[in-house]
Amino acid sequence: MTAENFLHVLQYQFPLLHDMWKNEPEVPYGVHILIGFVALIIGTGGLIGNLIVICLFVRYKSLRRSANLFVLNLAVGDTLLIVANVPLLVISSFHAQWIGGVIGCHLFAFFGGLSGFVCINTLTVLAIERCVVITCHLTYNNRLSNPGVVLLCVTVWIYSIGWSVLPYLGWGGHMMEGSRTSCTFDYFTKTMNNRTYVICLIVFCFVLQLIIISVSYLKIVTVVFSRQREISHSKSNSKAVCLRISSSKERLKVEWRATKAAMILVVVFCISWTPYAIIALIGQFSDTSFITPLSSAFPGLFAKMSSLFNPIIYTLLHSKYRKMIRSIFKNSGEVKYRNNSNNTQNMKLNFDRESSSSPHMAMLSRSRSTTVL
Repeated sequence: MTAENFLHVLQYQFPLLHDMWKNEPEVPYGVHILIGFVALIIGTGGLIGNLIVICLFVRYKSLRRSANLFVLNLAVGDTLLIVANVPLLVISSFHAQWIGGVIGCHLFAFFGGLSGFVCINTLTVLAIERCVVITCHLTYNNRLSNPGVVLLCVTVWIYSIGWSVLPYLGWGGHMMEGSRTSCTFDYFTKTMNNRTYVICLIVFCFVLQLIIISVSYLKIVTVVFSRQREISHSKSNSKAVCLRISSSKERLKVEWRATKAAMILVVVFCISWTPYAIIALIGQFSDTSFITPLSSAFPGLFAKMSSLFNPIIYTLLHSKYRKMIRSIFKNSGEVKYRNNSNNTQNMKLNFDRESSSSPHMAMLSRSRSTTVL
């Protein structure tokens, strides 16, 4: 098949502009300019933030451990969304019309969906990991190994790509949004083929993940508060028992802080992508007159905001990340960080000698030095 014939096939199977929008008034030019500037800010800030996260993982080997790799996977997914979608959205908004053509529209919809699937599935496996670690009292050495985390991340990408390519295999489709400056999956065509795809997409790429995440964090909260009550009611004059209680309290505090950061990521994702899910459900099962070109333009833009806030949450809100970021922008930053690491290691060795009678303190030290998220 020649390239020209391929374009004709795509144009026939996936018309750029849905019939829903053909008789609707176009979005005012001022709104296009506003969307373009907001998308530019989101894209610039998100790209800088996520590239900083990726650079930190490349530069500091201590970050490339266990569940921290899920953070890297999130950053890669967010970067993909920004690079593949934001430039086309910004330029099209400033021109007040889509400038990507047929292929560009399909790629825009494909990568937008793919990055969203990668993020929600990564947050899901991260929630499961947090739940297992806290509820099963796992030490660092007993947690999921790096190859295991990498395998989970690869599985997330395979699962996400599978759902993204289904429209090209005849199930579902793509369309241009009402603003005529971006593209997404077709949530208006009410055929059985398209409706089943939209329903399955929402169930298996959004609702199911949210249920798993909610159950995981609910169990975490229950266990944390239960363990805090046990610790607060524990009384003993034995020095060994006091040290064990203190180590349990500190370890629980570290794990809970990491869990809260992960929970904030989930909340940001839900706030960003829920409007899209609501629009899709209205398009399939309700009166579509409520959806105008103007109202359909903002859910897609809102969804991209998670790529801006994610790196802020898991970097700027964490002291260790902030120290590493500052060290990158200082000429002697890396030397200072290594010196601090050596001092910390010496303090740890002295601390271990003093508390050699309590193996729980060694477990606490490993947990505090490796838990970053």
